[in-house]
Amino acid sequence: MAIGSVPNLNNVNGVYPSGSNLKVDRRLNLDKDAFLKILITELTTQDPLDPLRDRDFIAQLAQLSQLEQIVSMNNSIGSMISSLSSAVNSMRFTMASNFIGRIVQAEGLDSTVVVKGEVYPVLVETGGKGILSYTIYDQNGNPLYRESLESNGNNVVLKPSISLPDGIYRVKVDFKPYDNSANSTAKVYGWSLVNGAMMDGNDIVLSVSGGDVKFDKIKSIK
Repeated sequence: MAIGSVPNLNNVNGVYPSGSNLKVDRRLNLDKDAFLKILITELTTQDPLDPLRDRDFIAQLAQLSQLEQIVSMNNSIGSMISSLSSAVNSMRFTMASNFIGRIVQAEGLDSTVVVKGEVYPVLVETGGKGILSYTIYDQNGNPLYRESLESNGNNVVLKPSISLPDGIYRVKVDFKPYDNSANSTAKVYGWSLVNGAMMDGNDIVLSVSGGDVKFDKIKSIK
């Protein structure tokens, strides 16, 4: 009895046509090596009195060729995606490197910058009503300025009313909510000078005076 022809690739996850007892598990994927093994098995076990017809053989070879082209195309697409990802990361890093020497405002920076006598204001998000106090320190840790003010739950801009020499100063912010059950942690957006850039996996990290900050934490750039 002749072995049934290999079905169209569109039906490889189903049951072979009538006349064949071979079934394919729906959970398996038929790759080109498995397809070739099936084709060789069919050719070696066919009935000599009823061999595989030329047109069937040619059709199966064409299917194998199509399968090889699909596999090759998938590999090419994967390679293109990998190359594109590397190019995008390289471009992002190049753009981040352009920030070296500039002043940035970012969440978590506990510092401020004075340029040409202008003090860059620190933004604080309290999220509730309470007393906000902050202190500015010099490079040696000596307090230069202290102030306390009331927060009504909105963002608070901290800018001292004194003149300071140009430089970078550390800022300490404390928030005491009126409601003791409220969150006493305030988000501080300070300023600092960018002196380097690096990649941490797919993340861009800027090195600033006083620490590092991720690129997505930056709020403003001067």
